[in-house]
Amino acid sequence: MKSILLLGISACLQVYAHALLQLSALPACTDQELAITGDNELELYVDGLRVKNLVHYNNWPEADKAKVGALAQVIAVRAKDSGVVGGIIGSTGNIQTDVASWKCTSKRYAGWKDVNFDDSAWPAAVAYGQNGVAPWGQITGISTSAYWIWTSKNVFGPSSDKIVYCRARLPACDRCAIIGTGSSCITSCTNVADGDYQSCKGCNVYATCSNGILYDQRPCAPNDPLLLWDDQEKRCEYDSPTCTTCINP
Repeated sequence: MKSILLLGISACLQVYAHALLQLSALPACTDQELAITGDNELELYVDGLRVKNLVHYNNWPEADKAKVGALAQVIAVRAKDSGVVGGIIGSTGNIQTDVASWKCTSKRYAGWKDVNFDDSAWPAAVAYGQNGVAPWGQITGISTSAYWIWTSKNVFGPSSDKIVYCRARLPACDRCAIIGTGSSCITSCTNVADGDYQSCKGCNVYATCSNGILYDQRPCAPNDPLLLWDDQEKRCEYDSPTCTTCINP
């Protein structure tokens, strides 16, 4: 009986060690800069939140750049073609538009841009050539290995898809390599506009700037330690993409 118990413990330790080895093999989660454009118009979402102030959203020869936070999980795009052919192309340090990572559909589903949306039934994106291919040519700032993507119906005419919805899940990374409050936290209000911000003192507190004065460690809710500050929504939530306490999927 004792030998059987020891064998069981040994097996459990081997499984645990294997899990740790797999985790340590993941790259650290880091902030990324996404360069992206869409022919002819583009809306960009990161984890369900629309990225605003895209200067070139309707000027496809110029790529827009947007920050993708270290803990982001999903990039989603709505694109509209008003010409002969449509296309979406973009890249970051760890993902680019291609048929392996991206899925596209012409049907708009409720919650299509959200992290927890089930896109398993969506078809893979269709590639129409890498950056530099005609009719688009080279788009500055985007990897030359990125592909122009769309749905399969991308030929001028009544049957072509003029509006498409595409999304991709970012590669897995080691969330535990992130210091809890991430890179968006503040320790000073010098040259910072009045408002509420991510505190560097923890996830369940936030900081406020008022007339250049820092009011730090303001609790989300004294009686609810599960609430975390979400610096994108600027309020406390039960799940925050801007602060982590080392929770790997």
